[in-house]
Amino acid sequence: MIFCPKCGMLMYPEKKESEIRLTCRNCGHKENLPSAHKEKFIVKKEIEHSPKDKTLILEDGQELKAMPTMKVACPKCGNTTAYYWQVQTRRADEASTTFLRCTICKHTWRIY
Repeated sequence: MIFCPKCGMLMYPEKKESEIRLTCRNCGHKENLPSAHKEKFIVKKEIEHSPKDKTLILEDGQELKAMPTMKVACPKCGNTTAYYWQVQTRRADEASTTFLRCTICKHTWRIY
């Protein structure tokens, strides 16, 4: 981590073409990344996905029979067994969402 020489706040990287510059979000001070840090410095970019990219489509058939089951009551028919799978629908630091599908009526619901 590199701190601003003017105000002491954390400097954030900005990649401009092939050069990495550090910018203070507090006072606006900018400077080039020191050459001693270039080999150790990694710039990450968070990519947002549309809801369509996160959609999991399960067809009826063989795929469901291979899935694990759990004992839970179906809210639609009262059956006590459901297939389940987990999907990371929110940020990586939050818990994944568990989807359940009734083994009899095929009703699908989720647990956060």
